[in-house]
Amino acid sequence: MTLLRWVALLLLGLGLVACTGVPDRSAAARQLETDLGRLPGVESASVGHTNDFTHGTHIEIGVNVDEASEAQIAEVATRLNQLRGNTFDRYEQSVSFSVAPLATVNTGTEVIPDVVARGAGEARRILAKLSSSTDRVTLYPGRTGSTVDMDYITDTNRAAAAAVEVIGAHTGGIKIRGKDSGSEQSPTWDITGPLGPERFRDLRRQLDELPATAGFIRIKDGHFQQVNLMLSNPETAYQDVAAAAKIMGGSPEHPLRLAWNVETAVKEPRWAGSVDIGACINDIDISAPDKLTPEAQVVQQRIRAEFSGCRR
Repeated sequence: MTLLRWVALLLLGLGLVACTGVPDRSAAARQLETDLGRLPGVESASVGHTNDFTHGTHIEIGVNVDEASEAQIAEVATRLNQLRGNTFDRYEQSVSFSVAPLATVNTGTEVIPDVVARGAGEARRILAKLSSSTDRVTLYPGRTGSTVDMDYITDTNRAAAAAVEVIGAHTGGIKIRGKDSGSEQSPTWDITGPLGPERFRDLRRQLDELPATAGFIRIKDGHFQQVNLMLSNPETAYQDVAAAAKIMGGSPEHPLRLAWNVETAVKEPRWAGSVDIGACINDIDISAPDKLTPEAQVVQQRIRAEFSGCRR
């Protein structure tokens, strides 16, 4: 018998698979799936086990608790921790709780029962405020606040308002992307830092005053950090951007990047531009000026001359 065969038999005897050095836990994964599925409040459970060189070592735990109360969800999370113990400690782990149709709470290896239960309530309340029966909420709960990620949302403005109302004061981040990117109802929202409903409504009023549609909105600590405008008419580009710059403001304490684009298709030379308002640095070009149309370069130069720099 060759040395290679002896090594292979030895590894098999030790319970090692594909020479990853991590013990095989497929039987334990199957047992955990069975045990989780029997818990009160659990409609179904799945535990995926991977241990090979190609895909690595992963345990993916999914628990459906769509009809469970928050107290039951906390108990399920407690029992999950007890059942898995340290069996999968050498595996990369992910845990997801389906808490309603189209609402999921995701955690990493650490599952904190009261945090998961709080996140379930938050995800359900956000989902209840959305406008479409196909909108989906994915929430990542943390000790001090939650992060929400939503894709293919029908009305992203409504979704942003819902997320802010539910978790805004303690948010780790709100990211929302629409089904129809670029429409008035589907701007992309990227929110970080505390943001209460009243302040959100103030910011929305500013956006409503803009002479052009905002396709991307980034807010940090209750202030606009970046807004991308979609202009409909290149003939009025300067007037529209200048009016937007005056409405949006921007200061050294809260600088604003205002970008614009006349065409939705990405092609060069582009009818686009940007300005950093209130930033005490030189304007940062997304693309080289020679990639803009001559008319776009003129508008960008005029806007930057009027609005860029450390202006208060």
